[in-house]
Amino acid sequence: MKLLLPAVEGKNLLHKFGRKTFPNQDEPITPYCFPDVTLNCPVKAGAAADNGVFSRICFDESGKLLQQSRPSDPGRHKKVKDGEEKIQEDAYRQGFERGERHGLKSVEKRMEPFLKSLKQSIVELETAKKELLLRTEREAVELALAIAKKIVCHEVSVNQEVVLNVLKRALKQTDNYKKIIIKVSPKDLRFLKQGSPQISGFAEDLEEVIEEDKSIMNGGCVIETNLGEIDARIEKQLQTVEEAFRAEIEKQTVGD
Repeated sequence: MKLLLPAVEGKNLLHKFGRKTFPNQDEPITPYCFPDVTLNCPVKAGAAADNGVFSRICFDESGKLLQQSRPSDPGRHKKVKDGEEKIQEDAYRQGFERGERHGLKSVEKRMEPFLKSLKQSIVELETAKKELLLRTEREAVELALAIAKKIVCHEVSVNQEVVLNVLKRALKQTDNYKKIIIKVSPKDLRFLKQGSPQISGFAEDLEEVIEEDKSIMNGGCVIETNLGEIDARIEKQLQTVEEAFRAEIEKQTVGD
């Protein structure tokens, strides 16, 4: 790079230095003059050098460095612009990702009590569902038993032969018993003592072994033997069915 310095009036001479200032007094001193330097730049300020790499440095008349601008390079300008856009895109993406993570953490923190409450509500709902189902099953059993009782009572009231079927099943269990006493309701006792052919063969001397018991519902009977009692009352049979239903429900409750 060429360095152009301001011009100096006259010639700068070294003859002003005396020989006494040099250690070798015998060595002759040859004066040297700096060449005149012109202020006019050989090229315009801002113009590029021929080789496209180096450029001259020029000064104005006051000695101030003239600012020079390099020639426009479209390819370089595009690369710089693309680089700036890439930096902006990366900064935007990174900022967006940081903001997204921060936002998610903030939302999760704020939603935590609501999620906890929701989970608790789901557990309570499941518990209430099981309790409702169990209560519904129990009510269904109660309703079924109530309907069964009404049906049985109605059947017994219109069909006196129900007691005959009950007696048949009960007497089958008394084959080896020596002493038998049959207890029935007053209404069924009158029916049995009518001497209908359908009751013949039940037991010898039926009138001697059958008794009236007002606590027994129509259609049922209680047979007392020397070895124990056979309870064939209608209400007892319904109670047995009810207990079986309830036991099954309780088993399901324990399983849950």
